[in-house]
Amino acid sequence: MVTLNLSPEKQSQAEISVILSQRKSNGYQESSLVQFKKVNYCNFIDQTWVRHSVEHFYSHTNFSETKCPFTPGTYFIKDFYPDLSNPPVIPNGQYRMDIHFIYDNVIINGAQAVFIVEF
Repeated sequence: MVTLNLSPEKQSQAEISVILSQRKSNGYQESSLVQFKKVNYCNFIDQTWVRHSVEHFYSHTNFSETKCPFTPGTYFIKDFYPDLSNPPVIPNGQYRMDIHFIYDNVIINGAQAVFIVEF
């Protein structure tokens, strides 16, 4: 469950970090394949190239909007898996994706997913 209680005005100032890390023998190491650190949330999800992944993500949540601003509330993510049907080149391996929602330089919420890529 993720609770996002930012007003539409504050959402325009909110940021998101999405970091993909690959599992190595000594733990997870950040990958250069997906590295978005503290980018404007609304600008990020409204970009055309992100739209396919965002819509796939939303199909596994109770989010009612697919664009900014969204209605503040508590949301769930259920049975989500990354859509790798049209990915950038992602080598086989185990990965962890960390997503942080940030406002005023403070992480206000986040999520973490671990998944395996095998082709």
